[in-house]
Amino acid sequence: MDTALWVGYCRSRGMAVMGVGVGLLVVAVGGVIAFLSSRWGGVVVIVIGFLCAALMAWMSRVVVRVDPTAITVGWGPASWPRKRLRWNTVREISAIQVEPMDWGGWGYRWLPWANATAAVVRRGPGIKVDLENGRTFVVTVDDAINGAKACEQARSTASRAHLAGPA
Repeated sequence: MDTALWVGYCRSRGMAVMGVGVGLLVVAVGGVIAFLSSRWGGVVVIVIGFLCAALMAWMSRVVVRVDPTAITVGWGPASWPRKRLRWNTVREISAIQVEPMDWGGWGYRWLPWANATAAVVRRGPGIKVDLENGRTFVVTVDDAINGAKACEQARSTASRAHLAGPA
């Protein structure tokens, strides 16, 4: 595995707390349903509540890793699922200010009308990656300016190595 040139993180405590709160509310509703009418219906709702809470807590953290071959964005403590963008597919990289509603809200977003996807866990600094195929990927991350610089450096080095050919 390649050595990381830069690693950035982004956490949203509010997203995690909201997820746990919604999950607990759904669990409580499931408990009431199980008590008053259908035991199995209540159990299903309780399981859905736990899954919602776990998913929201998991999706409240993003890890961005820049290495000599690609930029990789991963969710949660295990950095999974991951999105990996190789340097030979990247046209341009920039640090931007991310407004969640400009990218469809919070979470992992697919915007077919904008030909873009975004990993947004909060408002603030982020990295925008424009791809050769015309698509755009955005991720919120702390220290986005240095992250974008590391991306450009790695992409430039990879481009020179590709042009030089095998040694």
